[in-house]
Formats: sequence, C-alpha cells, structure tokens
Amino acid sequence: MDMNSLILQQLEHLDLQTLYDIAGILEEETGLPLGTSFLSFFETILNGSMTFQWNQFYSVFVQLFLKEIRSGLMSCSTILSICVLSGLFHGIFGSFGSQTVSKVGTLLCSFICGSICIIDFNELYGYCLRQMELMIVTVQSLFPVMIPLILSSGKATAGTILNPLMISTITLIHTMLDRWILPAVFYSCSFCIVGHMADQPFMTKAGKLTKDVIIYVMGITVTVLSALTSLQGIVVKTADSILLKTARYSVDNFIPIIGGFAADSIDMVLSCTIAIKNAIGIWGMLLILVVMITPLVKLAAMILIYRCTSILAEALTSKSMAQCLEDIASAFTTLAVIYTLMGILFIVFLTILINIV
Repeated sequence: MDMNSLILQQLEHLDLQTLYDIAGILEEETGLPLGTSFLSFFETILNGSMTFQWNQFYSVFVQLFLKEIRSGLMSCSTILSICVLSGLFHGIFGSFGSQTVSKVGTLLCSFICGSICIIDFNELYGYCLRQMELMIVTVQSLFPVMIPLILSSGKATAGTILNPLMISTITLIHTMLDRWILPAVFYSCSFCIVGHMADQPFMTKAGKLTKDVIIYVMGITVTVLSALTSLQGIVVKTADSILLKTARYSVDNFIPIIGGFAADSIDMVLSCTIAIKNAIGIWGMLLILVVMITPLVKLAAMILIYRCTSILAEALTSKSMAQCLEDIASAFTTLAVIYTLMGILFIVFLTILINIV
C-alpha cells in the first residue's frame, strides 16, 4: 500500500463537516475560497505547490475596510451636523444672554450624539461577539480531529496532557469573555458616554479605569496561558520523541526477519498521520486568521472615522462632545486588543499542535 492510499484511507475516518460549515460561512461573508475540499487542499500542501493568493486576500479586506468607512461616514456626518447645530445654539442664544436655552440645546444635541454613538458601538460589539463565538467553535472543532491524530502518530503523552489543558484553557477564556471581559467593555463605554453627557467626571474616570483593568487582566491571562501551554508542549514533545524512538528500535532489532520491514511500515503510517494532522492544523489556522482579521478591519475603520470626527467636532462644539467621540474610538480599540490577544492565543495552541512531530 502506497502513501496516497494510506492518506485517503485515514481521511475517510475524519469528521470535518463542522470545519467545512465554518469555511462555508467565511466564504459567504468574505468571498475568499475557504470552503474547498480538504483533500485538494492537502494535495497542494503535499506537493509543495500551495500558494496563498495574497492579492485576493488584500483586495477582499481593502474592500471590507472601504465599505465600513462608507457606513461609518453616514453616522459621523449626522453627528457633525448635530455638532454644527449645537454650536449655533451656543453662539446665537449665548449672544442674546439666553444661557439656559443655550445649555438645554447643547445638552439635547449631546444626548442625540450619544445615542448615535451607542447604536454604532452596540452594532459592532454584537458583531465582534458573534465572531469570537465562531473563533472558539473553530478551535473546539479542530481539537477532536487533531488530538486523535496526535495519539495515532505515537504521541501518547502529548495527546493525554495537551487535550485537557487546552480544552480547559478555551473554556476559561470563553467564560471570562462571556461573563466579565466583554460586558465590562460595554459598561466602561457607557460610563464614559454618560459621564460626558451629564458632565460627571467621576463616571468618565470609572469607565477609563475599567477599560485599563480589562486590558491588563486579558494581557496577563493570555501571557500566562501561552507560556504554560508552550512549556507543556516542549516537555511532552521530548518525552514522546524518546518513547517513539525506543519503540521503533525494539521492533527493528528484537523481531527477527520482519522487524526492519515492520519498522519501515510503522514509519510510513506515522508519516501519513503527521502529514494529515499538519495539513488540518494549517487549514484551521487559515480559518482562524480570517475570523480574526475580519472584525479587526471593521474596528480599524470605525476607530479612524471616530477619531477624525472627534477632531472636527472639537472645532465645532463643546469639548465634552468631542471627548465622548474619542472615548468611543478608545472602546473600539479595547475591543480590537481583546480580539487580537484571543486570536494570538489560539494560533499559539495550533502552532504547538502542528510542531508535535
């Protein structure tokens, strides 16, 4: 039996339907050819002819960025129009001594701008939350495929130790994001907006403190978990390498006549299993990168739009409204940092699994 036949036989026993479904969702959203057959993807890797069409990736994400820019300009043009109206209230009624009317008009414009900002933030917040769930589902779908392949390739220590460790880590990250991290980002943004609209500096400071704590906790968590997982990966890789070489030496030297043939057959089967495992890992990493980059492009566009709008608003109206827009951009930046850290952690996991050979 040749290597291709062994690979096809092993591929028949793999359940890749969930990964195909995720690839189909991403292909429909971005237009990138991610939902192709894994067999053809694997053949290109095996032949050494796999080339990513970087021009297509670049084109898709540039179009996505420009689309988000156009969408953000609609909201921000409305905000700037309200800022002009607020400036007129302040100038016209202030010149006639009607300070009360001027303050009421400015406050009303601030509430309208704050409402538009909250709607934009809530929409993008919900999208990032859905993409985070999709990223977690992608990683959870990869482990039941890759861990058995690791065990089948003779890496018993790696499979038995890394599987519960990584699953526990993913569960911990998912719980932290769902219950504490992301709600805290939403509340910190709300505190900043309300603090500026109601002219209550303590609420703004509370929102900024919450945001700083979130980034600090997320950074420490990802660093510690990545370090622990990497150390475990190095240890189990060394232990399994010694065990596998000992087993092959025993088969080759202590089984008469057919020992050498049996050892060569074992090497061929293990090589096929490792090749399939690495190909699935590369495919999964590509899916995670697309899931990771798509919201980051949207967030980058909104950060740029809101920061530019904040600069223009400060020249047209009160400083508090401009600072409110700046805090919205800061909240988008916090979401981008959290999303990037989570994606890096999952890529580290897959890199460790791919490097176990």
